[in-house]
Amino acid sequence: MRSPDVAVGERFVQALLAKDWTRVENAVDPEIDFRALTPGRPWEATTRKDLVEEVFQQWFGPSAEIYEILAISTDRVVGRNRVVYRLRLRNPDGDYVCEQTAYYDEARGRITNLRILCTGLLSSATDDRVAAFDLMTAFAVPLPITDIAEMLRIPTSDRERFRRWSDDLGSGFDPFLDAEGRA
Repeated sequence: MRSPDVAVGERFVQALLAKDWTRVENAVDPEIDFRALTPGRPWEATTRKDLVEEVFQQWFGPSAEIYEILAISTDRVVGRNRVVYRLRLRNPDGDYVCEQTAYYDEARGRITNLRILCTGLLSSATDDRVAAFDLMTAFAVPLPITDIAEMLRIPTSDRERFRRWSDDLGSGFDPFLDAEGRA
């Protein structure tokens, strides 16, 4: 028998993958503390309505058909709950595989704190191999930029501009660029 906190994660994922937005909202606390990282972009929400409308419906909107759930696993990692799910989906651009790892806290049968790391959409090959994705581009660059921007209290709407400024400033110290490349 699964513990109640792990069952909450499974219930959340089943609702998300079914695109049952009412069940997703019911699985999370009204004042959710949510952050996610997809390749090239951080996401945040503080209400379950925003979580559904501004995040999940963007990720898995009407044009995304989830046609196969490849795996769902749950466990606990250093006192936090974790649920990992991998799925196949189709959108107008083709067939893809997506894997997300969600870390969460639960209280009163609802998720109160949720952090998701996502591979993004990886092209699905016919022999079940998945195209490699660039871990550095997906996480190593956005994560520090997001952390620094949060420490400096830079609004989410200005983070892309902050990242460009950071890139421009950092390129001046790149020993592999000539003077023209640094300009």
